[in-house]
Amino acid sequence: MINKKLSFGLPLPWKDKTFSTDQIGAINFLVGPNGSGKSKFAGALKGSLGNARLLGTDRLSGMEQNNALRGMFGDHFSNGLAKSHFTHLKNAGQAGFGIDTVVLLEERMDLRIQVEATLSHLFNRKIMLEWDSGNLVARAILGDSGTSYRLDRDECHGIKELLVLLTHLYNDEHPYLIIDEPELNLHPQYQAFFMQEVRKLAGDPEADKKKKIVFLVTHSPFILDFRSVEDVKSVLSFNWDYSVPSHILGIDAAATARLSSLVPRLNVHHKQLFFSDNPIFVEGILDAQLIGTMQEARGVSVAGAGSCIIDAGGCEEVNKYLELCLAFGKSAHFVYDLDSLFGGNLRACVRADGSVQSFLITAGVGNDFGKYCGELES
Repeated sequence: MINKKLSFGLPLPWKDKTFSTDQIGAINFLVGPNGSGKSKFAGALKGSLGNARLLGTDRLSGMEQNNALRGMFGDHFSNGLAKSHFTHLKNAGQAGFGIDTVVLLEERMDLRIQVEATLSHLFNRKIMLEWDSGNLVARAILGDSGTSYRLDRDECHGIKELLVLLTHLYNDEHPYLIIDEPELNLHPQYQAFFMQEVRKLAGDPEADKKKKIVFLVTHSPFILDFRSVEDVKSVLSFNWDYSVPSHILGIDAAATARLSSLVPRLNVHHKQLFFSDNPIFVEGILDAQLIGTMQEARGVSVAGAGSCIIDAGGCEEVNKYLELCLAFGKSAHFVYDLDSLFGGNLRACVRADGSVQSFLITAGVGNDFGKYCGELES
């Protein structure tokens, strides 16, 4: 983890709340359901960090293949990017747009060489920037055919996304990079590739000026590239109730050690827990199918309710997720086979949980969980 104090007031939809931390990760993941305030948080975070670059979800604005509004209001970039507009384009970049990417590649040959080498390796494209009557025009040249076309207008969205993302990732002018939904338009394989590139550049910029701290607002399990327990500790979790985003950056060594055994198990399916306010954990796939079928019979959509059903692969595996969800403050649900009460670590995991004690009292069986389990076993 990187020692970095952050403290700033949260904007609407929060009210009179402050986010504070003494540590952040080299790569930080901002996760949560739609409408939980992640993008608003990213904007406030940018202001708090200082020299940070933000890439918003509208980063391809001005670089669309088709735009019906051009016929109504005019096509301002039909002839390319005017030299006299470069300052305005850079200002738009500071607001989260990616339209300044072409300008940056023109001014920074080192970036251009690096980005072009990557895109050429992946997609067999070359980048050509040319001036025409005071306008900068970006073109792509396709493979051995030599076919040339407008990069900003005629190229596919995925390649343009990587052009923008990689340019600002490789750019060493900003020690902090915030990207809202880096997965947009990217095939899962290229999401994974992008994360490989992020790892090459992520680090403490105060120790190495070539490194930068990265914040990723994401809904994609492929972007949640967990390699170690430090990656899980760098998750900021957002909720619909607009509580202060929760995290486990400061958990103690013992909890970190227990959590480390869970990291290799977090596959794409299990990572759903980070995108749901109230995930449901079960022991196996048959349990998941049973719960799903019951809810369908009741006319309830699990996905529509912002939830998900995750089969963990056994009682002891469920226990690991129980501790993780408690640490993140998630209102998760856990369904166990009855014999789980009589063996394993379930009792130890929930013995001190106030919600379990409250449930027992409501059920009229007292508040001593251990005593209740013993009587039930007898």
